[in-house]
Amino acid sequence: MLITGVYCWGVLFVNEQGYLKTLDAMRMWSVRDAIQNIYCKTLIIGSEYDYETFEGKEELAKRMKNAVFSEIKGAYHFVTWQKADEFNTMYKNFIES
Repeated sequence: MLITGVYCWGVLFVNEQGYLKTLDAMRMWSVRDAIQNIYCKTLIIGSEYDYETFEGKEELAKRMKNAVFSEIKGAYHFVTWQKADEFNTMYKNFIES
């Protein structure tokens, strides 16, 4: 039996059409319409070279009732790995505040 599919990020998606529909749904999804409904204390960390700009993440924080925005320069999407010490210090200070 021949199995065809799409291999992405270490996962084999056997149903190519299902995979493509999932990607399309993710592209259309956004939390921006509901973000103002998040009331808990929230830390939003922006890394300099992430998918979303600092300004975009700062905008999300401003729309939330109890959010703080912080920046980490010189990192990409995996800021917790690339700048672990800086991230952990920022996170610890936020939790303790």
